[in-house]
Amino acid sequence: MSRVYFYQGLSLRQYCAENDIKYSRILARINDFKKINPDLPVPEIIKKAIEDYQDPRCRFTYQGMSLRQYCLTHDYNFQRIYRQIKDLTNIDEINHRLSVYFADDPTKRIPRYKIGGLSLKKYCDLKGYIYPTLKTYIANIRETNPKYSDDEIVSAAIEYYKQHHEYKEIWFYHGERLVDFCKRNNLSYANIFSYLDHMNIPNPQDISDEELNEAIKKYHLKIRKDAFARLNNCQTEEEYQEIITILNIDKASVDLVKTFNYSTIRAIYFVWYFGKEQNGKISLDVKRINTVLRCVGRIDLFEINFLLGYYYSGIYDTRQLIYNKIFLSIRKIVSDLSKIYHILPNSDYYLELKSEADLLAFEFIERTNSRYIGQIISYMNAYITGCLKRKILRDLKENDKLSLNSKIKYDSKKEFLDNLSDSSSMVDTSYFSDEMLNIIKSLTSLEQKYIILRFQNLLDDEEIAAILHMPLEDVIILQNQTLTKLKNNNQINKLMLKRS
Repeated sequence: MSRVYFYQGLSLRQYCAENDIKYSRILARINDFKKINPDLPVPEIIKKAIEDYQDPRCRFTYQGMSLRQYCLTHDYNFQRIYRQIKDLTNIDEINHRLSVYFADDPTKRIPRYKIGGLSLKKYCDLKGYIYPTLKTYIANIRETNPKYSDDEIVSAAIEYYKQHHEYKEIWFYHGERLVDFCKRNNLSYANIFSYLDHMNIPNPQDISDEELNEAIKKYHLKIRKDAFARLNNCQTEEEYQEIITILNIDKASVDLVKTFNYSTIRAIYFVWYFGKEQNGKISLDVKRINTVLRCVGRIDLFEINFLLGYYYSGIYDTRQLIYNKIFLSIRKIVSDLSKIYHILPNSDYYLELKSEADLLAFEFIERTNSRYIGQIISYMNAYITGCLKRKILRDLKENDKLSLNSKIKYDSKKEFLDNLSDSSSMVDTSYFSDEMLNIIKSLTSLEQKYIILRFQNLLDDEEIAAILHMPLEDVIILQNQTLTKLKNNNQINKLMLKRS
């Protein structure tokens, strides 16, 4: 079984993903260091592998993303900035230099692409276009047409964008364009639109309050997740205040907890998990704080959400207690997957899955930030199930599909569907008849993957976008064209008539 490494409180895979580091390259460096220095402790090897990594993108970060990504997103000259700080070792000095640079020297921006004298970013703001999406199209066109000039690339990308996205101009809320409403209320148009579009709004020219509120609710959940991801990287009071505002936490309550010798981060977690919602804010008082602290001796009686609060607040390491409470759920996940893939109980591979599930449980504890028990359990089941399914499919492929044949039944139907997944999907073939497989085979490879991910694995559009490495808007377009093709498929019409 592959070992799960951790760095700075995160799994190594998660740390690499959040810092634009190529995970496979870090693993290779770890293996190389272990061969050269077999007596060196693993944490030191991991630290050395990351710190010695030559790609400068992993060395510096700014506002929760790699410096290189920040420069690309905001049209700054990364190489020029990097040369000024590459030899610095003091973190405070590096952060100060970057803050001064970005705050006081906007003239050093280098808009590579210009349209009518405007930078690409300003052009998108003016037109209401989604800047990251247009940049993705530009990158794709540059790759497929290397002889194009910058002007030709931009023109082609804008034309492609118009063909696929300008139908959004029909979206209105109380007579106002949706894009203008989002801009006025500091909402992400890309996210709000994708949520509404996925809801199959019957009249896009007159979005109802209920429909818009549902989309905004989903958007705020995404913002909350991003806020917690940024929390550990906060450097200033302004950054902490921004996250407190996003989480609807009462600032006075955070300051009150800090008087009990808690850091700002710990105090935010304390209020988040132990506070109560009052007047639209999560807050608590001295009595509540003292109650939480007095109950440490009876901590094993608490539900998972409060145990997470004790852990994230730094009061008590409750991870083993949380694991004990979710133990039966973890074992059920392994048991259910073993039935799907015909894994024999107590076989070597079954025991390996149990061990992997235990590691994933502790990794899940480090990832969740929900305050509600139902959400916590639901997320845990989805996370562990998804990771184990991907492991099973990956192991089948890496072992030539036959080395596990004493433990897992692998037939042609499963092989076909697994080939669609590229080790990213999670497939249970028991729902697919041979007739349905023939219908799916009539789709393109990308359309096949979408059907499996969306309707077999019940993933949402954002998860599919991440797996397929596509902009969210393109996933919605892919959905429409796939469903239209299936609707017009004669085979599926015959199958429906036959079953009726």
